[in-house]
Amino acid sequence: MSLVPSWRQHGEYREARERLAAALACTRDAATAVRARALRTAAWLATQQGEHDTADRLMSEAFVVSREAGDHREEGLALKGLGQNANWRGDYGEAARLLEDAAVALGGVGDESLKLAALGNLANIVSNQGDYTRAVALHRDVVAGTRRHGSTFQLAVALNNLGWAEDAAGETERARRSLEESVALSREDAQKDTLAHALHSLGHLVQTSAPTEALAHYRESLQLVREMENPRGIAECLQGGAAIFAARGNLAHAAGLLAAATAIRAQTGIAFTGDDQAEADTIRAQCREALSAEAFAEAWERGAALDANAAADWALRSWEAAN
Repeated sequence: MSLVPSWRQHGEYREARERLAAALACTRDAATAVRARALRTAAWLATQQGEHDTADRLMSEAFVVSREAGDHREEGLALKGLGQNANWRGDYGEAARLLEDAAVALGGVGDESLKLAALGNLANIVSNQGDYTRAVALHRDVVAGTRRHGSTFQLAVALNNLGWAEDAAGETERARRSLEESVALSREDAQKDTLAHALHSLGHLVQTSAPTEALAHYRESLQLVREMENPRGIAECLQGGAAIFAARGNLAHAAGLLAAATAIRAQTGIAFTGDDQAEADTIRAQCREALSAEAFAEAWERGAALDANAAADWALRSWEAAN
């Protein structure tokens, strides 16, 4: 499915992008399934590093090339990638349309695990729109199917998605079991990106009940996404840390973390989900109420001035001392 499995596994995104760009430049006029796969992989890598416009351009080209080559599997995977990008921008209607088309295109024999992945992305949209009961049911179907047809990596992804939805639905113990299995499978399979997502999800689950444990999960996830230069993952971990430090009464640090996370989202076009936005609004209001206007402005400006990598480095240093 991917031309760069080892780079994906180890999170070496920049090297993978450079090599793919060189290869694509040499085959610019070839309308082949191999070129479509290379374009799709390059688009996925761009997405991981927050370059959504580049990702959309490359994924759209992958769709055109795969259609011209008559490769329905690659066509479906390109639609899936476009749908994921639309979801991250917050365009849920367009995302659902693209992912439904992807599931149809991925209906061939041997494509069962790929179709399940598209359906899992569709369930994420249902969750983002607040219908957690339906999202949990859809994700459980995907997990059951992935246990039969998918790889360890695909099962880890499906379990992370299920755990996140179960957390949102208030099914805390089930969410913990799903996420702990996702973490274990990711460690077993040495998948850096999947492990980072699962650790963040587990941190979010125990953020209120076990904040020290949550911060340890966020810190490990942040180390991984920093190594991968993944701004979306960095922003998510920074906001999780902001919630913990706000609850601890360290409002200046919380304001700086939230400012950095908000700036990263704005710079990369990563939309807040409804729950993310509500949490961010609550933290910001707490900080404004507890700090003087001058102290809040100073903390906010300091965090907002950092780029994603600098913000991650600052947070990691601070959290090491705090833990």
